[in-house]
Amino acid sequence: MPIELQDIPKAVRDYVMTKITESVTISSAVGPQINPGEEFNIRISATNPSGGVALKNVIMQVQVADEHYAILIVPPPPIVSTVTLFGPLLPTGTLVKGLYLPRFTTTPWQPGQTENFVLKGRALKTPGTQVKFSIDHAEIDLDSLFPKPSQGYVITQDVTVVS
Repeated sequence: MPIELQDIPKAVRDYVMTKITESVTISSAVGPQINPGEEFNIRISATNPSGGVALKNVIMQVQVADEHYAILIVPPPPIVSTVTLFGPLLPTGTLVKGLYLPRFTTTPWQPGQTENFVLKGRALKTPGTQVKFSIDHAEIDLDSLFPKPSQGYVITQDVTVVS
């Protein structure tokens, strides 16, 4: 079955949606439970599966389902964040409903590699809300699919000189 160029964007979206494994863990920053007014930790882990493809320009999104019950706190550098997919950077400590987080390195996200990071949130009132995580943008690293040879293919032929 031939692959059409217009199929590639959908294939990348399908790969990210079905192959990347993610986990989100919420924990209190001060004790066994989260009370109104307290900060909490959001531990996020995402793994590009072994045997998969390298990804670049990955942008992740974290948001709370209802900002009346909890809010996110913009993290300090080196984690950078925006409110819109390609928007301006937010000042550290800003309280927001959601964040877009570019992957924190310029090297491709290799198969088998796991990204881990911790964000903070603040509980506002009971009963709380959900924290959602997604990968909203990713591109296949074409250099890993089609590596450039360090030296081009060279053909040699002996020249025989006769006297």
